Amino acid sequence: MKTSLVPKIRKADLALLASSILHSSTQDEPLAGDRADFIQSLLMHHCDWEDDAVGMTHLTVKDWEHHGPGSRGFVICRGNGSWSTLSYKQALAGVGIPREEQRRKAHIRYVVRTARAYIEPQTAEFRQRTPQQLAGMMEVDHVYPLTFLRLLFDYLKGLGLNIHDVGIDDDGCLSGVSKFTDAKIGEGWIEYHREHAVLQYLTPAENSRAKKFSPDWEGGRASHRGGVEQ
Repeated sequence: MKTSLVPKIRKADLALLASSILHSSTQDEPLAGDRADFIQSLLMHHCDWEDDAVGMTHLTVKDWEHHGPGSRGFVICRGNGSWSTLSYKQALAGVGIPREEQRRKAHIRYVVRTARAYIEPQTAEFRQRTPQQLAGMMEVDHVYPLTFLRLLFDYLKGLGLNIHDVGIDDDGCLSGVSKFTDAKIGEGWIEYHREHAVLQYLTPAENSRAKKFSPDWEGGRASHRGGVEQ
């Protein structure tokens, strides 16, 4: 494998080449030749590669319409008939980063994304109150200082949990839906958010200038600064 090539090519060029292969390949048809070599050498930088690639026979692509029209992903196929997906964008972000650090950062993203999914019905309910003439022009966000991440940080801290203690059930990953392994954490989070969150409408420009809360998930500290909430 030409694994040495990936770190030597600009990430922007790697992204363009991977995207081109992803969208020009035939669904469920094995990647072959240089295309297969390149995608494998890139995916090897994904934090889950070592586990997911066990028993791999080939790589292919699949359409993911649940993520939106035209969405596709690379798929690892194994000899026992099982398969799994790996994000080439996450693999690209992992180039040059130790695997354990990648995994910790990825877990934080998964927990935050899952927490957002739990409270999406509350956001959708608030969004329905938007006057029709403003729909598409305004964004829904939390009123500072109780931003989304501040609420999640305080909720987990109140439970005595570090974000890395929160398990994710990936059974629903193919449908774009994940849940916390401990259902009580999810149920409690829904109620905590309902009780403490204050939502507001902002224009995109206002939202980009809004203060954000930046939790130190590793050290249990936090800071506030201007900019978009991450």
